[in-house]
Amino acid sequence: MTVLDDRGRLFGRVNLVDALVLGFVILLIPIAYGTWLLFRPKPVQITSVTRVTLSKEEQRIANPLRAAAKLKVKGSGFTPMLRAWIGPEPSLGFTFEDPGSADVIVGPMAPGEYDLALYDGGQEVARAPKAYVLPGTPNRDRIKIVGRLVDLKRDTADGLQPEATFPSASDARVRVSALGPVEPGRRPLLVQPGADPQHQRLDVPGDGFVERNATLVLACDPTDQPDTTCTIGGVFPTLNAQLRVAGVADPMTFIVDELLPAAPGQPLDVIVRLTGGPELALIKIGDRDSLLDDRAAVVTALGARQASALDVTLRLGADRARDGWRYRGRLLKAGAPFSLTTDQYIAGGTVVSANLAAKGDSR
Repeated sequence: MTVLDDRGRLFGRVNLVDALVLGFVILLIPIAYGTWLLFRPKPVQITSVTRVTLSKEEQRIANPLRAAAKLKVKGSGFTPMLRAWIGPEPSLGFTFEDPGSADVIVGPMAPGEYDLALYDGGQEVARAPKAYVLPGTPNRDRIKIVGRLVDLKRDTADGLQPEATFPSASDARVRVSALGPVEPGRRPLLVQPGADPQHQRLDVPGDGFVERNATLVLACDPTDQPDTTCTIGGVFPTLNAQLRVAGVADPMTFIVDELLPAAPGQPLDVIVRLTGGPELALIKIGDRDSLLDDRAAVVTALGARQASALDVTLRLGADRARDGWRYRGRLLKAGAPFSLTTDQYIAGGTVVSANLAAKGDSR
């Protein structure tokens, strides 16, 4: 049998053109495979995550979110297009150094164990389990916050007790300092956008939930920074802020009304000249300022009543500041404004004098 017959077929079976095409395709296979091996993106891998010191420049760039820590990530396949997540939150920054090294800037977070995940677009490409650990140490800075616990189940609200700690006694990130009565739940309803903040929302019933006024002592989030920044679960505890704090089983929602130092107040006897109208006739010994804390001012003595003025002596807990004693953030110096609020009245006036209470005097 001839190799190529008169019809152009190899060995009488395969057309010569078809054979050449088939041979070319077979030749391309190793070339294509080698090209793919040469130019394919290397898989992203994380081999180590180390906590390192933040520079002042990195801290400045991260404002106003306030960087809390910096992680040095080692591995392979890194690109400038990657994005980092710490647990459920995106990082404040991913700084590419080379394919084997990158820095991740972490914002304030609550104590816990968090995975570090790297994403390329919307696809996760690498993960390091429990790469960022924030222990619940009892020695962090603490603040006292006055406000209300909202969206509580009835059994949870009833079970709260003063001096209870959460999530545990050994990891007391939350301590209940004082509690008000259980009240029906309410929620704000926006009715007038852009109007006076006092009138743009209505409180309407929150079906199925209750709330409770409370004063809590909270541990600030741990941070590598030398300044005195305090966040709770990554949120700054500003007025009306909603904080998620540890509870009996699930986290609780706390609305901030007022901030106080965690340390006890210093007892002061303060004489205040209240001025006004009919509300002065309602003031009596034993009246207590509407502050759910042991700092609350209590009327201990009354001066001579006049038509439009009344001197009252108050025993209150004050906090030492650089410019003098303060009560609920207000300066206690002669001539400074003062307001006394109870369930029955609001009376305003000015401070006449403020002196440390005598030791052993429990008025």
